[in-house]
Amino acid sequence: MNLLINAAQAADKVDSWVKLLITWQTEPACEMMMEVSDNGCGMDSETQKKIFDPFFTTKESGVGAGLGLSISHRLLVTELGRRIEAQSQLGKGRIFRVQLGDTKGKSLITHKNKEKLTC
Repeated sequence: MNLLINAAQAADKVDSWVKLLITWQTEPACEMMMEVSDNGCGMDSETQKKIFDPFFTTKESGVGAGLGLSISHRLLVTELGRRIEAQSQLGKGRIFRVQLGDTKGKSLITHKNKEKLTC
């Protein structure tokens, strides 16, 4: 949820957008992934180095405490052993990818053609 809120807050253009994509992939590993992307203000490389640090924020005083990404990272990576990664280019938006879980040994019925996929 924090990733979606951050993306919406970065919407700084008339034609801004935020996308949420959930995928289930079998290669290179069986896993479910979530991707949140936007075409907002983006981040420079120095900012990207700090985004998971507690209390780091690029928002105005009173808007954010700088804990959302830090807590998300701690829960996903430290507690659950998942991955979270970010890509961004200043002025061109950003993409966050989160590994939601290992799907090895599980099946998925696709909505489109009712095909059963198994990892």
